[in-house]
Amino acid sequence: MIPSGRYATFVVCSLAPSLALAGPLPDRFTLGRYIPGDVWFYVHSVHNPERAWLDAEWAEVWHALRESGIDRDIMFLVASALSGEDRVQTEATLQKWTALLEAVRWGDICAREFAFAERLAKGSVGPEYIALMRGRPDTAKSNMAGLVSIFKEFASSSEDILLSERELGDVHMWSIGPRRPKTPELVPGFHLFRKGDIIGIGLSFGREPFSDVIRLMTGKTDGSAVVAAPRFIKALTQVKTPEDTVMFFDSKQLFQDIDQLMLFTVGGTEPGCCDEDDSKRASLIRSILDLCNLWEYSIVSMETEGRRELTHTVARIQEGKQKCALACALFQRRPFERFDEFIPADASGFNLNGLFDLEQVYKLVIDFVERDVPDGAEYVGELNDLLASIGFDPQRDLFSWWSGEMISVTLPPPAVTQMSNSDWVLMFRVKNGELASQKVNAGIDFINGKLQAAGQPLMISPVPVKAEGFRQVTHPFIMVFIRPVIGVKDEWLIIGSSPAAINKCLDVAAGKAPSILQNERFREEGLIPKGPVSAVSFKDMSRMGEEMSEVVGILGMGMGMASASLPDTHKTQEIKVVLQKLSPIVMKLGPVLQKIDFYSSQSSVTTFDGPLIMRTEKVVTYKPPLPKEAKTATTK
Repeated sequence: MIPSGRYATFVVCSLAPSLALAGPLPDRFTLGRYIPGDVWFYVHSVHNPERAWLDAEWAEVWHALRESGIDRDIMFLVASALSGEDRVQTEATLQKWTALLEAVRWGDICAREFAFAERLAKGSVGPEYIALMRGRPDTAKSNMAGLVSIFKEFASSSEDILLSERELGDVHMWSIGPRRPKTPELVPGFHLFRKGDIIGIGLSFGREPFSDVIRLMTGKTDGSAVVAAPRFIKALTQVKTPEDTVMFFDSKQLFQDIDQLMLFTVGGTEPGCCDEDDSKRASLIRSILDLCNLWEYSIVSMETEGRRELTHTVARIQEGKQKCALACALFQRRPFERFDEFIPADASGFNLNGLFDLEQVYKLVIDFVERDVPDGAEYVGELNDLLASIGFDPQRDLFSWWSGEMISVTLPPPAVTQMSNSDWVLMFRVKNGELASQKVNAGIDFINGKLQAAGQPLMISPVPVKAEGFRQVTHPFIMVFIRPVIGVKDEWLIIGSSPAAINKCLDVAAGKAPSILQNERFREEGLIPKGPVSAVSFKDMSRMGEEMSEVVGILGMGMGMASASLPDTHKTQEIKVVLQKLSPIVMKLGPVLQKIDFYSSQSSVTTFDGPLIMRTEKVVTYKPPLPKEAKTATTK
């Protein structure tokens, strides 16, 4: 089926690797020049005029949040829990900090760019967090003054905190930390610095915080920035050139940092380097790291195209690791040859995912414990004895029939009720349908026998599903909320919220009902795979704000009901008061969340591009803009 509509070409062709090649970062990505090349995490966003409409939508949400008065209610709640002098001091402190925070125009600080990175601090045992922001030039000076005032207020709260100030070329830095640290490399410090319209803030350990960042900013560098690092440049060629955001996760660098961190903490593994317990601990940690050290890097590129936000992600496995035990457990999964096989045309969402090979993961963990964990063989023996005592054999009772690839489908219900506004179906692939049916029914009967002995049996009944052996299984305690239907059809274990939901999916597979490919909205907004895929999803987000508001409303009502139902005793009095005060605060969030009404849908597709590259394309589609008068009417 070829998708139609104005997005059809993109939907089909965006998955092609030939279109995913990028050049260097665009010139407006400037802050990456000051991020050192040895960071293992780097994310960088820039202002894009094409997103002005989305910024305006979120501005309305934040405005509604401020107008709701929730912040004042929380401050009052905190103060009301105190009495006398403590209450007066707390109110004064809250007012002081509120004034300090409001003196900073936070939106201006990163109005043009924001970059964040993390690495292991040089010569230390702790991480280093770096945030650089380029904002509006006309408010940079006043915003920096406001941030410095916050630092000064924090430093004045204790005699043990020292605020220091220094000039490093044309970079001005303020730092707060312990006044007399015995081991600076073990003590974190917070740092604030500015060069022109660039403001930096971060946390670091060690005697020379952000020294290479400052050298990069002042042009006195003896190292390269992350944007010039060969691994980042190589990764960037795998995705489309970012317009809004780029994110780079260098997992190889992370494992090198962790390895270095171990030298400071538990020592090495060579004989005589440390005591026997530390040596065993270090050996175990290294074994775990070797087991998990699978990925080389992942990179994310984001762009905005009209009312859509496009995300391109590539994750690369290390050369030679594609056949290791962990990689086989994660990636040697059966692909979905025809993604729409069970998805009805009226589905509001679906997700197909290969998950992982449970049998391989189980064997991997057992082998690791036996081989690398001290006394591991004894632990495995105890586990086997325990499983045998309850009559469960993993290979016989689970792995012999379980495959595990999953399909989930969300459907409109026959009738919307307060307890449910959707039907759902979960499907898990099995290796042997007949054996799976035997084992699932035996498991249900076993649980029912145990509950029956306790006088609380399950409620089990056959249901009109268009396949044999399906049963509805519930319990008097939960039957008002859920009555799942369970059974096996061909190579799928199916669990559904109702017989009708399961029948819808089975009708599509039998060719008796149209699939999601006949859904005009999905064809317009979704990503449609060209062939077999590892994962694919679509989600209707048009009621996201309304649904979140409903959840918050139920939560607020629940707090009020819980407060009323608690006995009026000395022990519960404080809890009752808190619940009574929290309930209206939570309820105020409802109208705020309803303003998040500009999303339409989200869709993604994951495929393998050769043995080492996993590629994911994702699109978030937003609703068309409402006329101003219509939008005003909906907010009243």
